[in-house]
Amino acid sequence: MKIVITLFFLVLFTAQPNAQSDKENIPSKIAGQQNGKIVFTSFRDGNEEIYIMDSDGINQNSLTNNTTNDGYTSWQFVNQAGVCTYSLFPTSAPVHASGSTPGTGGGFDVTTQAGCAWTATSNANWITIIEGSGTGNGSVIYSVAANSGAARSGTISVNGQIFTLNQSSASECTYLTSPQQAIITPSGGSGSIYLMTNHATCAWTTQTDASWITITSGSTGTGNGTVTYSVAANTGQSRTASIMVGGRSFHVYQSSAQPTIITVTTLVETAEGKPVKGAVVTFTIAVTGENLMAVTNAFGYARLKIPSGEGYAITVSHKKYRFPVQNTRIVGEGVMVVFRSQPSMENGGEKEIKINPNLPIENFSITDYLVK
Repeated sequence: MKIVITLFFLVLFTAQPNAQSDKENIPSKIAGQQNGKIVFTSFRDGNEEIYIMDSDGINQNSLTNNTTNDGYTSWQFVNQAGVCTYSLFPTSAPVHASGSTPGTGGGFDVTTQAGCAWTATSNANWITIIEGSGTGNGSVIYSVAANSGAARSGTISVNGQIFTLNQSSASECTYLTSPQQAIITPSGGSGSIYLMTNHATCAWTTQTDASWITITSGSTGTGNGTVTYSVAANTGQSRTASIMVGGRSFHVYQSSAQPTIITVTTLVETAEGKPVKGAVVTFTIAVTGENLMAVTNAFGYARLKIPSGEGYAITVSHKKYRFPVQNTRIVGEGVMVVFRSQPSMENGGEKEIKINPNLPIENFSITDYLVK
């Protein structure tokens, strides 16, 4: 029996339908989800039924009670009539005295419910809105004129939410680094950071608190300059650290030489919630580019062993359906990654909605695409 469930705020989890115990139906480790619910299937009463529980596993209640198996739930997102909430990310940004253009990072994201319209307005004549309206989730693009006077601040308002721009003065020292991060293999390596300032007399220093990172040149300087560093080999688990250059943070990530191997489960479904058989699931390790692959069974499931703690680009390939790419870091056992095909690529026009993108996700990585 196919069941349609409508909820206002959900995290979807559907367990493997041919499992024979609750232990196989519920992952062993699920990160806490604020204001979230988990829906799962279980054979606890002799046949497959659909249950709902709080994100911490308590208050488990049956949603169905039939003699036949119930599963493959379809989801529909419903916005409460007339209720629209908005949030911005980030909520502020520094701007160099020389100004900015859309091609140099002048933008921020707007998150709201499907069908909710929004418009961006500037309170300063030196801030120009390039793209500033939309419906549902979207982005605002702006440009900032050069500043020849004192430091100044301006705002962009989006339906009551405020984004603040702080532009430095022409005489104030400002610093920019390129790139902003590096990914190093377990064997170690070296790299460089280019620092740009707005005045040749602006002084800067470089420092790091990580014993496994050595600054080989550019510990101090004035004006534009280059910092070089080396990273020692890693004999333990993956690790991260920062190098501070002119007050700017440069992030270093190094993968593990002896990673913990975990089992991850992937569920691949159509936009209607039906399992997709024969889909190729590929986990690409961000640091090494290594590909780990598995093929889904008749129930849409694929399991494979991967190193814990790595960053992955996860793709699904199928001859009929198309799926969004997921980029995530996976830590610990009990992880399930859910893929839903994109309706817009199946039936030519149905809009895809990604629900609740701002939930804190730690050990439980899940992305669910719902049909409006």
